Amino acid sequence: MLSSAKQLYNAHSKYELQNLFVLVNEASGVDEFENSEILKTRAKEPTLHVNPQKNQSFEINNLCDYDMTTNNQNVVKPTDDSRRRFLQIETTSYYSKNTDFFTDYCDNIENNPIALRQIYNGLITFDYKSVVPSLNFQDVRYKPTTNIEDHVRQSNRDKIICFFEDWVKDHLHAKCSSDAKYTNDALFKMYIKWCEDARVKMDFNKISFGMQVTVVMKKQLNTAGFSCIKKDTSNSTTTLFLSELIRYFKEFNGFDFQQAEVSANKLPTEDQKHTCSSSLCAIRLATKRQKVSPRQKLRGFNPSMIPLHD
Repeated sequence: MLSSAKQLYNAHSKYELQNLFVLVNEASGVDEFENSEILKTRAKEPTLHVNPQKNQSFEINNLCDYDMTTNNQNVVKPTDDSRRRFLQIETTSYYSKNTDFFTDYCDNIENNPIALRQIYNGLITFDYKSVVPSLNFQDVRYKPTTNIEDHVRQSNRDKIICFFEDWVKDHLHAKCSSDAKYTNDALFKMYIKWCEDARVKMDFNKISFGMQVTVVMKKQLNTAGFSCIKKDTSNSTTTLFLSELIRYFKEFNGFDFQQAEVSANKLPTEDQKHTCSSSLCAIRLATKRQKVSPRQKLRGFNPSMIPLHD
């Protein structure tokens, strides 16, 4: 366990050597954010170069998983194109200052060899192939996600992506279904107006804005079978394809703008009201279950209830 992430990013760090798990306690938002690209590489690449002091560097197989506890939401800088590497989970203070619970936990689980053996047997016999058939634990088809992860990813989203997203919404609201071609000057003026309306900091001049649009186009909007934007050969005009952008943001956000607008204007049906009521009951029941002691939970231990994360 590391007390600071700076130890992990040190030039002579060798914490992954002969280890399977690295825990960074109370990870600093600044340290992780500045080194997010290094961490992405470590989480993805199968090998790692180790450079111990006063010894020759060598390569090792990196088998480590990285776990971090932190009070900062935006620590590892998850973005829209980095969905495979990280799983972010928000915890609560439900058991905070509950000394009885943690005393019971330490006595009956942490310091109980029988309990630890039961947990080990449950995990070692867990049918992970049924959860991740591809056996690729960075496969986005089987990787779980969370509300906090989606929220942080959206906060790290390129502002130009948000600009185009609002452009799509405005066109749909105006019931416009045609593509649009803009000169560089016109598109830049639209972006300036959008920054003012959205209270977003303006970071570009006209030249850097055009360059960033090209970067976003090549890295995101025109990838994975999408063709959302086209620049002419002289880079003087930009065409936005509305139908492609709608399709892109449907895949991007997980919902359709048009369906969301229709649903927002509909009153809930009786079935939907019943579903909402049932959901509230489920939340209350889950809260009650949390009060069960660790020893009681262990008696009803079911390996199939353990989620598998990469």
